Amino acid sequence: MMKEGAAIAQLEGGSQRNAISREAEAILLIPEEAYERFGKRVSELQEALQREFYVKDPKLRLEWSREEAWFGESDYRQKMKPESAVKVIQAIALMPDGVHTMSAEMKGLVESSSNLGLLKTLGDTVYFETEVRSAVKSQRAVLMDKFEILAEVLGASCKSFEAYPEWPFNPNSKLRALFERVYEQRFGEKARIVSCHAGIECGMLIEKIEGLDAISIGPQLFDVHNPNEHLSIPSVMKTWAFLLEVLKSMK
Repeated sequence: MMKEGAAIAQLEGGSQRNAISREAEAILLIPEEAYERFGKRVSELQEALQREFYVKDPKLRLEWSREEAWFGESDYRQKMKPESAVKVIQAIALMPDGVHTMSAEMKGLVESSSNLGLLKTLGDTVYFETEVRSAVKSQRAVLMDKFEILAEVLGASCKSFEAYPEWPFNPNSKLRALFERVYEQRFGEKARIVSCHAGIECGMLIEKIEGLDAISIGPQLFDVHNPNEHLSIPSVMKTWAFLLEVLKSMK
């Protein structure tokens, strides 16, 4: 929690609510006598986090700098009240983030999750934007309940919008069987069928069209939903050729 004399003035992080945040920053007001202790604490925290995440995030780092010119009297009045700062810290600590449940049908497949993608300070309000994903409607509802309860406990508000409908795995998909057959004929090898944890348009179409059978195909993607996202151009051409063969077989 905030130590006596310290205050939060601004918090910012992330670029899109459906992307993994790469960086975040905070503007803090630190008493002069605590300045050296603060710097030492940041260094200790960075060392601890680097030991913890040396495999998952080997480039992790914490940076801090002294911005004396920022401390004008008018800016200083914008600091959060201590009770508000405590609630913001509690929200960050308790907010559901990451994997919530794993699929019982498909080993290794995430079933539901949430991702804190955006954190921003606008005027006297701190906004959190989270993307909730689930292949099961009831689990999505559980996650939403958690956010609403947390907001109620902290005296905040919670709103949902742009919900993606679930898209459960269909073990008897005739369309998938067709794609598998054409793939083996075209490329001389069996297709590798995988399920991924993502919100895409197929679920929206299935919700609107009763009995619709759908699968999703695409090129090789890397570092999806983070600022380093990119794709393989040769795989785009392969996907295009594959799709043409499937359409010919349907005809």
